[in-house]
Amino acid sequence: YQRRVHGGSQCAAKDTVNITVNKLPSLTVSADTDICAGSTVQLTASSADSPVYSWSPSGSLTNPAINNPVASPIATTTYYVQVTDKNNCKAADSVTVTVTPVPTIATLSDTTIILCKNSTIQLTTTVTNGSKYSWSPATGLSDANALSPYATPLVDTKYTITASNGKCFATDSVSITVKPSPSVTASGDTVICAGSTVQLSSIASPGVTYSWLPVTGLSNPSSPDPSAKPLSSTVYVVQVKYSNGCIAEDSVNIKVNPQPSVSTLPDTAICAGSTIQLTTTVVNANTYSWSPATGLSSATAISPLASPTSTTRYIVT
Repeated sequence: YQRRVHGGSQCAAKDTVNITVNKLPSLTVSADTDICAGSTVQLTASSADSPVYSWSPSGSLTNPAINNPVASPIATTTYYVQVTDKNNCKAADSVTVTVTPVPTIATLSDTTIILCKNSTIQLTTTVTNGSKYSWSPATGLSDANALSPYATPLVDTKYTITASNGKCFATDSVSITVKPSPSVTASGDTVICAGSTVQLSSIASPGVTYSWLPVTGLSNPSSPDPSAKPLSSTVYVVQVKYSNGCIAEDSVNIKVNPQPSVSTLPDTAICAGSTIQLTTTVVNANTYSWSPATGLSSATAISPLASPTSTTRYIVT
């Protein structure tokens, strides 16, 4: 640029100024990214012009004056970087770090979980910021993808649950100690007549104690083989227990049928060649048998006709 000035005497003077236009420094920053809460990420900015770097906000950066600080944001944050070159020219850009909350998870404490073999326990679990669940190992679980499945482990097992929200995950575990359980098999179901006695029996693991319920009608409810005289149909349950507290049960159904009652004619006299009906009343019976059958119209009728040729004692059963 030139400037010319004139005085009133037609004299003139001039001077010049040169303006140099410097290009802006180049600047490339890392892409926007996602991290889990509590994690860190390295930010990067690069320039071919050896500039001075300045990042903001700087509170969660390891060093805001370098090109690649490590960021530890506690919430989603947009970081701005400005570069200044030797000509004091500046360029700026930004990168956003999205912070996803980490699930929190808590399942049962394993300090007191001692389970009898073949027993079941629910693995009650609470999770926040998580929607997908996976248990390992799956053996013995009702559903390995449920939040609180039921567990029936056969051996000592450590179950680990992983909860995730698609980006972040957390784990927790519970250990279950399995104690041995006894086994028992009771005698088969049976039918007896009222007033009768039946022998119950059971076969169980060695070293158990026995307990039969109900105790009504039993000779000894602590015996493996008590005799039973129930007044009515009864289901007896035998429980066996190890010293570790684990139990097993089985049952036997005793059906009690009522005793029949029967009433026939009193002793009577007839003339030779005559016939008499042995009128009989029976309760709780549906089959009949007379003896001797000699002289009877039917030995299996409830009230047969009798035509004995000599004095005879008839018995109905």
